[in-house]
Amino acid sequence: MSLSNHKKAALELSANAIVIIIISIVILGSGIAIFYNIKNNAEDKIRDMDQRTQDQIKALMLSNNYKVSVYPNTLKLNNGDAESVGLGIQNNEQETLDFKLEEDIENLMIKYYAKPESPVEEYPNTGMKYLYMETLGGLMIADNLKAKGVYIRTLLVKMPKDAKKGEYVITLSIQSRKTVGGGYITNDYDTVQIFVIND
Repeated sequence: MSLSNHKKAALELSANAIVIIIISIVILGSGIAIFYNIKNNAEDKIRDMDQRTQDQIKALMLSNNYKVSVYPNTLKLNNGDAESVGLGIQNNEQETLDFKLEEDIENLMIKYYAKPESPVEEYPNTGMKYLYMETLGGLMIADNLKAKGVYIRTLLVKMPKDAKKGEYVITLSIQSRKTVGGGYITNDYDTVQIFVIND
């Protein structure tokens, strides 16, 4: 093989390599564009769902003058599933207040029914905390909520992978807190329940 044939073969190999690189870049770019398109569509749907949940909670609270509301209040979760719920607080007092979940959630009891007609079994929250919820931002729900103001936040309820089939009732206790001098006065404000069905 002559030197010119070697140069020609090397040139063809280089051209083929460049074509392969260009095709790879185009495919990678298309994949990234598709990924971001799917991601943006999913985020839009989540925002739309969150807005619908907030609208539903506000409508419930304002039409019924509820202090606390949760939507949806009934969930169907299989083992290992999770779903978010919206928790709404309406400040029905005449002053600005903070609102938080009861601090002693370790002692919270979750009621369990094997069947609707079964007697209740109570579980301490310890060991089943993840069935209760993830607070997504701590125990504080709303800071400085003005009188008649409404605040909504998202909570995540999880069903353990090894949970028993049946119905669970989770009670959320909300406390109000106001600043007095250099300290706080905390009062029980209201409670709300979430029903979780595992079948």
